[in-house]
Formats: sequence, structure tokens, C-alpha cells
Amino acid sequence: MTNVWWEAERIAQGQQRLQACLTWEAIKKIERKFVEKEKQGQRLYAHLQRNCAKRTAELEYMCGHKRQQMVDAYTQLDKGLETFPPAFEILNIVNERSWPMTTPGIANKDKASSLSSCLNIQ
Repeated sequence: MTNVWWEAERIAQGQQRLQACLTWEAIKKIERKFVEKEKQGQRLYAHLQRNCAKRTAELEYMCGHKRQQMVDAYTQLDKGLETFPPAFEILNIVNERSWPMTTPGIANKDKASSLSSCLNIQ
């Protein structure tokens, strides 16, 4: 009976060790998967960071280019306005064409309506 008891005890201990060993292997396997997933996450994060930096640089370049285009356009507009005659000169030209000096007594209202019709203003 002692041999049977001893054998049963030995089998039970073996099973416990086997169970512990399997549990340890399972833990190690999970740990390896976790480490691999962490590495994949780090690689993905680095990849996204590079792409984000690249896209940011592209957008900054495009915005800078557009900003320069706007500055150039405003500069050209300013240059064009410098050569454009002042508004009062334009009105004098319109006045000379619309109301000859020989027509006396035109009221301001008539001048305004004549000016708007001359400039096609509704």
C-alpha cells in the first residue's frame, strides 16, 4: 500500500510540476507576444511620426509658396495702383465727357444720375 501511495504522490507532484511548467511556458509565450506587439507598436508609431513630419513639411512648403504668391500678387497690385490715375482724375475725365462746359445749370442730382448711367451703375 505504501508503494501505491508513494506512486500516487509522485504522479500528483509530477502533474503539478507539469502544470506549473505549462503555465510558465504559457506566460513566456504571452510575454513574447506582448514584446512583439510592443515592438510593432513602436515601429508603427515611428512610421506615423515620419509620415506626419513629412506631411507637415509639405504643408509648410505649400503654405509658404501660397503666401509668397499672395505677397507677389499684392506687390503687383500695389505697383499697378501706383501707375493708375487717382479717383478724382477719373471723375474729372467722366465729368468732361458727360457734361460739356457749355451746358449751364445742371443740378447735382442730374449729374449723379448722368454719372451712374455713364458708368453703367444701377
